[in-house]
Amino acid sequence: MLSRGVSMIVVRESNESDEVQFDGMREQTYQPLRDKPEVEVIRQMGMVPMTCGRSFTIQVPNKQGETVEVEIPVRTIEHQSASVRVFSYAGWVHVWSMSSAAKETDTGLNAFTKILIDLIREYKPDKIYAANVSRLVRSQRQAALLLAELLNKVETVWAGGVPFTFKGAGAQHGMMLFSVLAMIASTERDWIIQRLLCGKIAHWRNGKWPWGNSTVPFGYAFDPDNVKLVCIEEMREQVREMLLILSQQNVPDSELVRQLGAIGVTSSRSLKTGAERRNIASLADPTTAINTLYAWAPLWIAGEYLLRHANGYDGLEELSGVPVVRSGNDEVERQLDELGLLDTIYDAMEGDSDGAVPMDLDETTNHLIEDVFHKVESDRGELQLLYKLPVPKNGWAERDVLDAFATAARKRHASLKSRRTHMRPLSLQVTGESDVPDLHASLLSPSVARGNDTRRAASRDAARAHRLVPPFAGRSWNDGEWDFELFVTKSQVYELRAWPVGQNPTGVAQDEVNTGSGSPDQDEYDESFSFLGQEEYA
Repeated sequence: MLSRGVSMIVVRESNESDEVQFDGMREQTYQPLRDKPEVEVIRQMGMVPMTCGRSFTIQVPNKQGETVEVEIPVRTIEHQSASVRVFSYAGWVHVWSMSSAAKETDTGLNAFTKILIDLIREYKPDKIYAANVSRLVRSQRQAALLLAELLNKVETVWAGGVPFTFKGAGAQHGMMLFSVLAMIASTERDWIIQRLLCGKIAHWRNGKWPWGNSTVPFGYAFDPDNVKLVCIEEMREQVREMLLILSQQNVPDSELVRQLGAIGVTSSRSLKTGAERRNIASLADPTTAINTLYAWAPLWIAGEYLLRHANGYDGLEELSGVPVVRSGNDEVERQLDELGLLDTIYDAMEGDSDGAVPMDLDETTNHLIEDVFHKVESDRGELQLLYKLPVPKNGWAERDVLDAFATAARKRHASLKSRRTHMRPLSLQVTGESDVPDLHASLLSPSVARGNDTRRAASRDAARAHRLVPPFAGRSWNDGEWDFELFVTKSQVYELRAWPVGQNPTGVAQDEVNTGSGSPDQDEYDESFSFLGQEEYA
């Protein structure tokens, strides 16, 4: 832990994927501090601290005037949706993040705010520097949490060259000014979200495709002049053949993908501007590829696409004439049933004339019930925008083919929906305008179906573990009965091996270690960790 006299620089940008935007914010944050050599040397490294592994190297002069290399360790702290890179040099702690400072969890805490508060407690900085107040907080509720940590602990917060004093005689004045600017930052964010949402609604009313050329389903092309999707009627037979393949029962996903690839089916997403879409057979995860194709079923069956856009406001009932849809009693019952509490409540409610949820259950059960109601009642909801898109004159296929495909899509997504919470019902507006409302209610959106990519998630977890596990390679320990050691192989597979205390495994062949003799919990210790490289999926 560092001593007092430490200063902290916070660079945060909400866009989690735009490194160019983050780099601009980084430059803006460091400009006022360029007269400090120990800070300027970090600024000159550009984006290296954000993109490097566990460390990066800087070149600085020593006391003799010679240039020497100094290695700077970098920590990655992750909490829920937030990821923060932390490193320090010469009394300056640098906190870099591409995360939202307003998005809250069910507990009302923002993940970035939590990490920032933890870092302030750890390093105890005298001064904190940021480009402006909105880089530290973006909501009033999070501002109150941060202020409680700053008051009488941090001397000064510099936001865009403006000092806010939090210690001594001027502390209350500094807190008041900071609170006002935090409120303005929160209001500004709400205006930005409202403007963007209204823009999306205007695009929808004009029939403009919301994803541009980045997402174009098979059988369609993007018209950049009109910002619309157009169907390619010459591809009708290909699309029909695709629907027939996807209608097959009890066929492995790998075989479905092979058949689809053979007829030229491509991914709907383009990872790079102007890049050709990849043949579906070349994608790494067949199951996710098939799940995503089923998610587009309303488009190929009825020429419809339902955009579900999260609402960013508390208490909003409609925006530009579009109602906000929230979870209802069905979601409460589903979550209670998932916790195994629904029957308990119904049994306790028998004979209760007012039908209210009983509160004379045990304390733990009452807390669980209250948490479910709180989550559902605090649901901000979503805006549902139904797009009507062109299809060939006689549809993409005959009715019996479309019906068989719809049945297969419903069956596949029923298992996916069971693992996802907050699947909100359709609005009355969508139900009245759609030709296939039941199908929309049965399917996840393509983006959510793509989010169930377990292989990509495993790859990310593996990459994260790859940063954490190597330092422990070769370490040994015991629990009194078993000795443990972490081994590393040439193929980057890490194995946790165990053997009875006192039985040195030196010289024992690998297949003779952990054969399962003597421990009822052997499977708990006999684990292998394989670290796979990350791969982009279309």
